[in-house]
Amino acid sequence: MKYVFNELSTTHIAPSISIAHRWMNTFFEICKQSEIRTKTKISIVTTLKFSALHLHSDTSFTNWVRTIQDVDFRRKILAMVTKDQIKIDYPYYYYENNPCQGLGVAFEKEHISISYGPEYWANHELNITREQFDTDGEVTKDTLKVNHVASMEHLDIYVPIRKFKHNPKHDRVRPIANKDEDVSILECSNEWAFELLCKAVGEITANDKQLFYFDETVGKYIIFYRHADQEYHAYHTNDENEISHSVKEEIARRLKET
Repeated sequence: MKYVFNELSTTHIAPSISIAHRWMNTFFEICKQSEIRTKTKISIVTTLKFSALHLHSDTSFTNWVRTIQDVDFRRKILAMVTKDQIKIDYPYYYYENNPCQGLGVAFEKEHISISYGPEYWANHELNITREQFDTDGEVTKDTLKVNHVASMEHLDIYVPIRKFKHNPKHDRVRPIANKDEDVSILECSNEWAFELLCKAVGEITANDKQLFYFDETVGKYIIFYRHADQEYHAYHTNDENEISHSVKEEIARRLKET
């Protein structure tokens, strides 16, 4: 899973070193919890180098990392921050009249943008403007929404804690079916189904109750249905047409990252 760093975060300088450290702690705790909830590695792509970030006049990102006593957490942070910088020359993206390449990348790649300094970034969606030339050479402007996290409350919206509850209807041994009903079976253990649920993806719609993943142990896609309070049951499908092309592509990308 990838987050795109909102480089406009750097326009806000922390009023004290302790607050600067709190911002970084929150920022990377979001990333850490994302890894735990999705059971996938998190990487942060950015238009600038984290090593060059100055959080306060008397401290930098590098100085903050050196204060971390937990060696494993320190290593995890450095592993999350990708070394390659991203760049968009065109089209032009703006947030409140400020150029915002990172937010533009997040929109184009359908990634979530991430900011530090939650006091300044209270919204889980950011409206950005895209400017480009049409075929007649005239400038056109579009207003676009970018998914965004800067707090644990935002994370709960996009990466909620999922729970698995088996539905006996899809049981391998004694499936429950109505007369003449063809019931799909869950072909793995409940424990493994939960592992796959944490990684599962769906269409980018707020009300979608289905998630999907590919179970390499049986060579089939698995479909999860959501009930109340992020609780899901699942079954494997023999019909790949139940999964859209875009979801299959995202699953394939995530499988490559594991």
